[in-house]
Amino acid sequence: MAYTYKPCPVPECEFREIFAKNSIYNTAKVLHTSQWLVQEWVKEFKIVNPRMGSARNTELSVFQKDVLFGSMLGDGCIAKTKETCYYTETHGKDQIGYLLWKKEVLSSIVGKSFRELSDGRALFSTKTNNYLVKLRKQFYDGSGKIKLPKILRLNALILAVWYCDDGYYNAKDDTHFLYTCSFTEQENYRLVRALKMRFGLEFSVQRKRDKKYNKTYYYLYLSQYDNKKFRDIVCPYMVCSCMQYKLP
Repeated sequence: MAYTYKPCPVPECEFREIFAKNSIYNTAKVLHTSQWLVQEWVKEFKIVNPRMGSARNTELSVFQKDVLFGSMLGDGCIAKTKETCYYTETHGKDQIGYLLWKKEVLSSIVGKSFRELSDGRALFSTKTNNYLVKLRKQFYDGSGKIKLPKILRLNALILAVWYCDDGYYNAKDDTHFLYTCSFTEQENYRLVRALKMRFGLEFSVQRKRDKKYNKTYYYLYLSQYDNKKFRDIVCPYMVCSCMQYKLP
């Protein structure tokens, strides 16, 4: 998603008063605007805010980078500010344990920005970080639309995180899927080739037509002959009990 800056609709003194009594989320509700704009105004007015911050120069481990890469293939989002970026993700109430696991993995760049929403979902956001700027350039085009990176890095951890995010297991037919609706048909075929080359897994591109919106969505289907191989790869990294329903 691309963000557009707008001036604060109230005087600085009034904004400071509102923000002093509310969280970023509630300030956005009071001013009928986005949380991103609230954060921009906080920076513009140089307000010291313990609820948000920067970890721009914090070096991330290979494990953390792999979790982020797998998440960007799945449900992750990197939001852009004027100068840098932060990571954010939302999950349903049944996956809150998984979201907390990611928050713990990224603890070196995560503040206190975790909350449960009124509809039962939960979200967390990281602080800004220089690595996220680089990662966003890999996964977004100039208009802010998601794209598949030119260099597609895959390993067991990345695949497991990706599957936990956007994978599905059909117990009736004993079949595994990866929902890749955000990517184009050509990008889906790239993913199939990459999964074959890296792991020897036979996925195929499947299509689903949404007549209501006149749009075709794509997803990947795993050959049942490769079920055991796939499970042997991802199981060691699927440590959250709330994700076990995605396995037999």
